[in-house]
Amino acid sequence: MPSFFVLFGLLSALVFYASALPSGTRTYGIHSENAPFTNAERLQRGLPLKPPVRRTTLPGTHHSPSASASPSPSPSPSSSVRAGYVAVFSGDARIGYLQCSETCKVIPNDESYYATAVTFTLNPRGLPFDIMYDGASSPNIGGLVDAFSGDLGTRSTAEARLQSVPTTKPGDLPPSSVAEFSESAIWTYAPLNGLLVPTWINSFNDDVTTFIMADDKGNLFLSGDVSEFRVKHGTQSSGPLTFHFTNASAAARARASY
Repeated sequence: MPSFFVLFGLLSALVFYASALPSGTRTYGIHSENAPFTNAERLQRGLPLKPPVRRTTLPGTHHSPSASASPSPSPSPSSSVRAGYVAVFSGDARIGYLQCSETCKVIPNDESYYATAVTFTLNPRGLPFDIMYDGASSPNIGGLVDAFSGDLGTRSTAEARLQSVPTTKPGDLPPSSVAEFSESAIWTYAPLNGLLVPTWINSFNDDVTTFIMADDKGNLFLSGDVSEFRVKHGTQSSGPLTFHFTNASAAARARASY
């Protein structure tokens, strides 16, 4: 009989301790309303349906969160090649246009249809460049100094005839002041006012302040001294003159008025 009471006491103690144990925090087999079930699964479990969610992308499209938007293509740089004609001005007055065959001259405004078409390419480093044209033995409009003429400059009668010349590099200088010499890469361009400006280099490697001049027949020259040129060519000579580049389409409209 005592053994029966001992066994009964042990069983009672086990039941007491089992009922006193705290419930666990894990919920295996227990489903919350916030669990990520599909609506079909929620219906099977008697849970309320999830509300509809608005799509942020159109059907059939795919968005990768790591992909960044492609940058818009940058505009291509404008071409550095210019093509057109050269108007010749004395002060504010246009006196004609540039015409070149083997040599260059000014032709009157009313003969503008005979103006020479020219092209040039701006130097990417800002250096002087060539002005090119067709119809002569050499492709460039530049200056030619006769032998024994001396250097262009102040108080010098030396001059460079504006004409067809072979290609030279920017900065090329005469081997001496007595040699015949030509320069082609002498031009710079100012887009704001369309000016084409020559700069001659003498045998001392100096940049000469260069003037565009014309004799009484309209033949064009480069000179380093306006007064000396007038003394040499007479009072009917003209200058300093300026070259104004006009692109081909604008030049066609301007010349159509004559």
